[in-house]
Amino acid sequence: MNKPWVRLRKLISVSFRSRRIWFIFGLSGAGKTYFSDYLAKRDDLLHMDIDEHGIDHYGLRPDWELFERTKDAAPLVEAITGHYKKAARSGAVLSFPSNHMIRHENIAAFKKDVRVVYISDPRENCFRSFLEREEKIPRVPADRDKTDHWNMHNEKMLQHICLPDLTPYIIDTFIEGGTRKPVERIYREAKAIWR
Repeated sequence: MNKPWVRLRKLISVSFRSRRIWFIFGLSGAGKTYFSDYLAKRDDLLHMDIDEHGIDHYGLRPDWELFERTKDAAPLVEAITGHYKKAARSGAVLSFPSNHMIRHENIAAFKKDVRVVYISDPRENCFRSFLEREEKIPRVPADRDKTDHWNMHNEKMLQHICLPDLTPYIIDTFIEGGTRKPVERIYREAKAIWR
């Protein structure tokens, strides 16, 4: 087969392939960054860490706000696609802060463009993991009480993940005894969530 046809076939297959965008939500300490880093390396994805850098860092706020208001996902998906294509990656994973969440009706608007996963577990496991992370890589200012900080930033998420329509999107990241699941197992469970 001559080379122009090979290139054309590759271009067509890339153009019509499903977009590969993951949104990772959840409690502080559940392992959003841990899981997102794994996904990025495993599947050649661009990790857009909204938790650490903020949504403005990536210029996504206008598209995000439009999506929240109108449920029109196309501009947001296109903006994210532009980022991962510019980075020469096969997709993107966005990890969000614990006080950032998405409603079920908005998830449905993504159709097959975005896989939404909430990683969670009982409050105690996530809080303990958060404290362990803070000892290694402090993010909370030293003059702030870590318990108050965690409670303030996770209160809404704790209520949100109890909504029955979010159950299909939630994955527990710890096993009995408070040990974190192997990341490959979390990946298999998350991969099963696909609309």
